[in-house]
Amino acid sequence: TPKPSSAASDVYKRQRLERLQLGDIVLHDVSALIAPGMDGDEILLGMSALKHLEFSQRDGTLMLRQSTLQ
Repeated sequence: TPKPSSAASDVYKRQRLERLQLGDIVLHDVSALIAPGMDGDEILLGMSALKHLEFSQRDGTLMLRQSTLQ
């Protein structure tokens, strides 16, 4: 069940995502915070997702790879 918490004038809802897919990367059982003020095609990944990824940046491109360390 979502637990609303207030931050400024927005209401954020905590959720547990059964499955999160980013291209070929699939993560399971990820904690999420739904932010209603973001545009439809924008996402913000927090540490609950990033801790499962390896990432690097080169020439303005962010490369994500699913971590083999778990």
